[in-house]
Amino acid sequence: MRARRTLLLSLLLSAPPVLAADQEAPPLPHSDPAVARAIARVYPSLVQIHVLSTHTEGGRERKSGATGSGVIISAEGHVITNHHVVGRATSIRVVLPTREELQASLVGTDPLSDIAVIQLALSKRPKAAPALPVAVFGQSESVRVGDTVLAMGCPLALSQAVTRGIVANVDLRVPRPIELEGENVGSVVTWLGHHAQNLHGNYGRPLQN
Repeated sequence: MRARRTLLLSLLLSAPPVLAADQEAPPLPHSDPAVARAIARVYPSLVQIHVLSTHTEGGRERKSGATGSGVIISAEGHVITNHHVVGRATSIRVVLPTREELQASLVGTDPLSDIAVIQLALSKRPKAAPALPVAVFGQSESVRVGDTVLAMGCPLALSQAVTRGIVANVDLRVPRPIELEGENVGSVVTWLGHHAQNLHGNYGRPLQN
């Protein structure tokens, strides 16, 4: 047994390292220019959304908090996000990329497509505050299976983050019901399926190609 252990130790000590001195690791690929441009167009307009909502439990009114993401779509302070993030909120607070915090109000919401628009309280901003960065809508009809897409948001109520994937389906229909506010949207609304990682707290984030 001692001879076997000695032999094994000798083999381990004499084995070459994974990266020998005369071997160099291949350089990491540079960022795709198209990806860099896509990030530059949307990344600055990402926001964190913090909501408070109330519900009745056991005959008592209780409050709960949640977070999500959104993107600024107008210079007037409109932000698009998901209905299930803000649809039942009693209080909405938005954190801009500059760490500036603003209250917001619900403008409109559509449970069927899980889309909502909120309005930032820009009157509370200092007069010298910089203009809001604004993202522009693309044409989802032009998206094809296999296209590279970027999922951007503010996971875990932290600063902005980006994940990358490809489009898997441009006409995704969910076979089982997805109920939002009593509406069964699973077989009515079609979705873009993709495999860019959706981090916790990214709900409401934009998908960019």
